[in-house]
Amino acid sequence: FTYLSSRVFAPYYFSGNNFFSLSPNRQYLESLNALKAFDNPKSTFPPGLQWVNTKPILYPLRTNIYYGLGVSLGLVSLAAFVGTFVQFLIVPFVSYKKKLKPLLALKSLRQYLKINLPLFLIFLWVGWQFSYQGIQFSKAMRYFIIIYPFLAILSANFLSNTFVFINKKLPKLRILLLTTCYLLLLVYPVAFSSIYRQPLTRVSAS
Repeated sequence: FTYLSSRVFAPYYFSGNNFFSLSPNRQYLESLNALKAFDNPKSTFPPGLQWVNTKPILYPLRTNIYYGLGVSLGLVSLAAFVGTFVQFLIVPFVSYKKKLKPLLALKSLRQYLKINLPLFLIFLWVGWQFSYQGIQFSKAMRYFIIIYPFLAILSANFLSNTFVFINKKLPKLRILLLTTCYLLLLVYPVAFSSIYRQPLTRVSAS
């Protein structure tokens, strides 16, 4: 299916007009190599100079929290990711500490992963994708957009568990904390949307 799709929608991947030929297009490969050469700290390609002194992982983490997700949702997403990691890490050790049986701990972890498999897969996907893109030379924020929906799912699960805990321990503060959380999460999208209520500078200048 992949070959058929490539042949139909991206015929320039291959050389010649023979539908069954697997020979790659040499010019296409040379173009890929040229683009790869720009993705290098030693390259003098002007658009790439902005990434020269950026730190892996830390730079994309900061930009995605400040500008991509917004500070409120960004911090919640970070807390949700760390919380999910701790959640999956603690389960076997809790069983081990109570029963002192390593096999029971592994069985408990296996059962827990089976019940929470979708959440675990989302956690792995977000962690792998962010780590892979975060160590690349080019750390443009658009490369991280594909994990935003999954961060939203982790954040929703994290907030749900947090509010359940608060409702048990501090029921009187439940409404106050819930309202504060919603307001903080709405601040950034409302503020960001304000740019669409302003005159377009390019149109105004003309």
